[in-house]
Amino acid sequence: MPYQPIESLSESMQNDLSKILCILKRYDVAKVSVYGSVARGDYKDDSDLDICIEGLRDDNFFIALAECLMASDHSVSITDFKNTFGYFRERILKEGKIIYEQN
Repeated sequence: MPYQPIESLSESMQNDLSKILCILKRYDVAKVSVYGSVARGDYKDDSDLDICIEGLRDDNFFIALAECLMASDHSVSITDFKNTFGYFRERILKEGKIIYEQN
């Protein structure tokens, strides 16, 4: 599944999300979702990008995170789904929007 843009996002947020996705794809992630205010559509200009990933090798996590942080004009929070539990996991499953998934 190619990148699925979120239509309600500002151009700058959309650009950052696109740059982040390009970086994560280089690390062969299996799935990328957004959650939080961006997924709900109630984000503000100073909102962060809450991103949940699946399939990133552990030894690449911090390298990919650093690249994403440097590429974005917004604050970025990247969570590996396998490390989520309880309410936090439920919240991601409930409100998350998949923006990329490998075939």
